[in-house]
Amino acid sequence: QAGVWGYIASENGTLFGSVAETKHIVNYRFGESDMTAQFTESVLLFAMDARTGELKWTYRPKHSIRNNSITVGGGKVYFIDGPLAPGDRLDAAGKHEMPLKMSSSRAGSEPAPILIALNADDGQVAWESSSDIYGTMLALSTCYDILLMAYQDTRFKLPSEIGGKMTAFRASDGERLWNIKARYASRPILNDRTIYAQPGAWDLITGRQKDFRFERSYGCGIVAGSRNLLAFRSATIGYRGLQPGTETENYGGIRPGCWINTIPAAGLLLVPEASNRCVCSYLIKATIALQPKTR
Repeated sequence: QAGVWGYIASENGTLFGSVAETKHIVNYRFGESDMTAQFTESVLLFAMDARTGELKWTYRPKHSIRNNSITVGGGKVYFIDGPLAPGDRLDAAGKHEMPLKMSSSRAGSEPAPILIALNADDGQVAWESSSDIYGTMLALSTCYDILLMAYQDTRFKLPSEIGGKMTAFRASDGERLWNIKARYASRPILNDRTIYAQPGAWDLITGRQKDFRFERSYGCGIVAGSRNLLAFRSATIGYRGLQPGTETENYGGIRPGCWINTIPAAGLLLVPEASNRCVCSYLIKATIALQPKTR
């Protein structure tokens, strides 16, 4: 059956994908952007042999799967099966107040979302949880066997990205480990046993907030991370070392793009050119690679 890809990932010789829900078109996040090919939900999850293309299994949700919630690792596939958010839709522009209140309280007869873990090899349900499942994204630490449920609470978030909470589950069996209120304004990053999300950090094992803060100036875009560095747009290129005593620094004259555009890799900070059609007044439009200072 023909369809549009919504999600794609590969692990251990298996290709994981989803079929996008092409009728659910979300409202533009900045200006009057064309959102007709920007699909955020899926109606079918599947796994294929990456070498032969043979279909291994399919899973059809009861409601819908938000693509940001699909996470693969440790022999399992995790996602949240929940109803579509009507307040996110393009045809609901200016009418977000009621759907937002309903989604935060699960009022009336609205179905409750379910957090589901499937076995990656055969697609069978390993475990599921339906108690207070609220998140719109998941992140997995296979090292610590922890699955984090959170929001992608960014500057250009959808109305359903309410924010304000984080929850951790044991990834192997679904046991809820901790649940906290947490204010953050970025997509959370897992770095060993630390969760970084602007403007702070939390311990992945306990959920306790750490003595860490980082600031950045205006701008869109997602915070990217490596073992020793956070990188992001802070008017221009911004970065923050994770060693004690460091603060946010900037490389001026050039701005990153509006998504994940600052990439720490191979000991460098890579920033591919992504502002060519932007009307912001910056002097340099170029791909740039920064290396650590030599002492």
